Amino acid sequence: MLRMIVERHLADKAEITHILQQLRSAAMQWPGYISGETLVSTEDEAAIIVISTWRSLDDWRVWERSDKRSELYKKVAPYLTELPKVSTYQILATEEKPR
Repeated sequence: MLRMIVERHLADKAEITHILQQLRSAAMQWPGYISGETLVSTEDEAAIIVISTWRSLDDWRVWERSDKRSELYKKVAPYLTELPKVSTYQILATEEKPR
């Protein structure tokens, strides 16, 4: 499994909330999407992080290049003060299996 972390800095959080909901809803329908959450900084409400879990990097890349995501990102872009920072993390199994 894979975790994607997308950090965005917004000019106006109130105006973009409905677009972010549309983006999440579309991702939830995409093959390979497992879960996600949106976090707002307690120190700066203009800083939002989306953490999503995907079955594989290939699933994420197909979503990332999809027409649907591109269409929604065009709606998001005017509200950003800088380009989003996207980080990819492979989930590391650290629990011991029962014997």
